[in-house]
Amino acid sequence: MYTKQIKLYDYSADYLDKEMQITNKSASKTIEKIFKEHEQLKQLIVDRNSLVEEIYDRFKKDISTIMARTGHTVKNSSIVLEMWNGYAFANNQEEYVTTDEFISTPLKKATEKVNSEVSGYRQKKLNENKWR
Repeated sequence: MYTKQIKLYDYSADYLDKEMQITNKSASKTIEKIFKEHEQLKQLIVDRNSLVEEIYDRFKKDISTIMARTGHTVKNSSIVLEMWNGYAFANNQEEYVTTDEFISTPLKKATEKVNSEVSGYRQKKLNENKWR
């Protein structure tokens, strides 16, 4: 046992008194309990920070891939929009048919191809996650 005199100011003294009433123990035992709780809380913070880092590391690669694909998608969509605008302007197109009214064979084939590729990517990703 180590003896040491300390001064407690208002908040600390009030806190210690409240804790002593709750625990029904001496000041030294109550302070020891507070120190242990403090140490446990510090360790809990460290553990939670580690968990956050692990979660971040696990999803970092996936998020980076998604962001890269999103960038390519936006760029490619903008290019296609510009090209179709130029085509419509060059051919004096003022009327159009929506895909609700008619889907051309080339568009149908392109849609099926893209859906197949997306399905393949999803299956590949599921298989990768299955083996982790």
